[in-house]
Amino acid sequence: MKRKFIRDGNMELNQRCIEILQALRESDDYIRTTELADSYGLTDRAIRYSIDKIEQFLVKNGFDYLEREHNKGIKLKPSAGLEEFIDSFVGSHTPYKYFFSNEERFVYLTIRLLLAESPVNSDELRSKLYISKNTVLKTLATAEKWLRERNLILVKKRKIGTWVTGKEMDRRRAATDLILQVITVKDLLNYLDKQMVQSKLVNLLFEELFSRIELWLLDEVICQAENELGRKFSDKAYCQMVIYLAIVLRRAAHDIDSLDLHVDNMKNSIEFSVAKQMVDRLQQELGISIAPGETDHIMFYLLGADVIKSERSKIPRSPRQILARQDRLYQVAAAMTDEMEKLCGMEFGKEKKRVVEDLTLHLRSAVYRVKYGIAQVNPAYDEVRNKYNEMFQRTKQAARYLEEYIKEKVDGHELSYLTMHFVAGMERAKQIIHTKTRVVVVCGTGIGTASVLAHRLRNEFNVKIVDTVSCRGLNAVPNDKYDLIISTVDLPGYEQSRYLKVQPFLSEEDYRRLQQRLNRRFPSSYQLELSLVNKLIGIVEKYAAITDRQQLQYEMMYEIKRHNERRMERRYVYMLSDLLTRETIKLNVTCADWKEAIAAGTAPLEEKKWVSIGYKEAIINNFVTFGPYMVVAPGIVLAHARPECGVKKLAMSLVTLANPVNFGHELNDPVKLVVTLAATDNETHLKALSQLMEVFMNQEDLNTIINATSKDEVIEVIKKHSK
Repeated sequence: MKRKFIRDGNMELNQRCIEILQALRESDDYIRTTELADSYGLTDRAIRYSIDKIEQFLVKNGFDYLEREHNKGIKLKPSAGLEEFIDSFVGSHTPYKYFFSNEERFVYLTIRLLLAESPVNSDELRSKLYISKNTVLKTLATAEKWLRERNLILVKKRKIGTWVTGKEMDRRRAATDLILQVITVKDLLNYLDKQMVQSKLVNLLFEELFSRIELWLLDEVICQAENELGRKFSDKAYCQMVIYLAIVLRRAAHDIDSLDLHVDNMKNSIEFSVAKQMVDRLQQELGISIAPGETDHIMFYLLGADVIKSERSKIPRSPRQILARQDRLYQVAAAMTDEMEKLCGMEFGKEKKRVVEDLTLHLRSAVYRVKYGIAQVNPAYDEVRNKYNEMFQRTKQAARYLEEYIKEKVDGHELSYLTMHFVAGMERAKQIIHTKTRVVVVCGTGIGTASVLAHRLRNEFNVKIVDTVSCRGLNAVPNDKYDLIISTVDLPGYEQSRYLKVQPFLSEEDYRRLQQRLNRRFPSSYQLELSLVNKLIGIVEKYAAITDRQQLQYEMMYEIKRHNERRMERRYVYMLSDLLTRETIKLNVTCADWKEAIAAGTAPLEEKKWVSIGYKEAIINNFVTFGPYMVVAPGIVLAHARPECGVKKLAMSLVTLANPVNFGHELNDPVKLVVTLAATDNETHLKALSQLMEVFMNQEDLNTIINATSKDEVIEVIKKHSK
């Protein structure tokens, strides 16, 4: 019997539901709902709601209910026509209804207006997004505010339409930034391969960008530029280049030319030569004329593009170019590296040359980004600030050599990339090299992130890093050269069994999964104990005759183990959930200044008689004496004083502020979250403090706490990290 699909109706799936449906489709086994909840950062209730919507949608269209198995999870029940149905639904030209979220409507509508060469009619927007006239007007109001913040004006005329006015560069920058928030390298590669991606919004954006331009052509042009320059761009830089070229061609096709860049002194550079080759190829292939100013700006994109690897350029440099550009940057990088050694009180040793060379490679692009105001956002910025804040502050001091060279201030995101280079170098300097599992590291954001991940893997596991490549560069690595791929991005076309996807800074869950595939560098407790026993026996043998070596070894091992167990029994390990309870959590407290914020944090502990009033005064005195060092991360204060300053019991409180308060910290103000710790010694609070740091490093959980309106939301996050 032929199945009849419902092509209309009110059943709606949002983007999250489509992604979960695709995940179920790609899995041959059951998937636990808890795994799905973790993957999408949802509560159990929210994930169950999404699963129910998917199931209703499938049944409404004539397919079976999901298979459910206790302690195993859920999976799709194979049905005739199901694969084709899902393909059709997620495709761009689908007859099935899709519900665009407010954010998706805003993104598409704004980008459509930014790329348009003539006024856009509201009827067109309604038909594209399946929304009412009122919804179009509401979305336009949101877009108007967003555009105004970027020096662009939204103009609306009855019977004519809506359009954007403002400087061409402001328009392009706004369009590029917004598109890159949505489109990923994975989307681009999927579209190159299948002319279709999973996201309905991304498909609409691709229609806008590539309706008159072949994506394969842009891919070829960029790959040729990489070859000519002898560089491999990071996946992020590749994505930026594709999007920018598409925008250039969209706007250039309508004789729009309002670029004003002062680049006369760079006409002889390698990057200008390659940019000109790119423009010539595009003009020839597309039969259009591209204004000369566009070549200048493409050159700046090449100069500012992050690289994952650098080789010898095919275009020869003159000795003067090498001296003027490379050597001066090398000297800056060397001076910064020397300064970091002094500030950190350690040496890079044999790794120093590599640190300087990697830093020089990064600075080559960073200099032009900073000098010409090309924004660079580090997706790992918050993690760098939370995990390596001390290194970040030292890098900021060392960066004075770079700032003197370019005569510009270096912003926080660029500083965070520089920090990652030094962190990677220090981890390499400390590591013990072992050759075990051969690993290829795939990273989409650049050489700094790749280096941090690669050297963290070397520190923790017996691995040999065969190569660090971008997602696009993975195909060039022969399969017989590696045993495992470890990637920070999804890898289209690769089975999940062939690679592990991890966070750049390796979460606890990442470590757990890596330990299932790799051997740890560090020995087990048994190996450490056995090593200690053998050392002790060696000492005994110097001064006495051993009649039964095996028995002595056994009795020593027994005593060491019993001593360790007794030591652990004496020390109760406090979890974060033991210390942060309903009684010590306060939300949306109003404070006039930082002193009131400190008082709000100690108040719950004073009420319970766990600290004296003097503890609050001790914290305030520490701030006055030593400055705002307790502002440990952007928006977060970890307030504390010494145990003898009035602590009666180990305790902790958490307070969110209704309005952010300044504590006087140059980088981390204003503060929205105050955590107060009252420790009784140097050890009992460490586990809870470690779990608190995990919360701080998980941006999604941290945002949940900061924006929470109920204590239940906070407690749910705390329980998640108290394991």
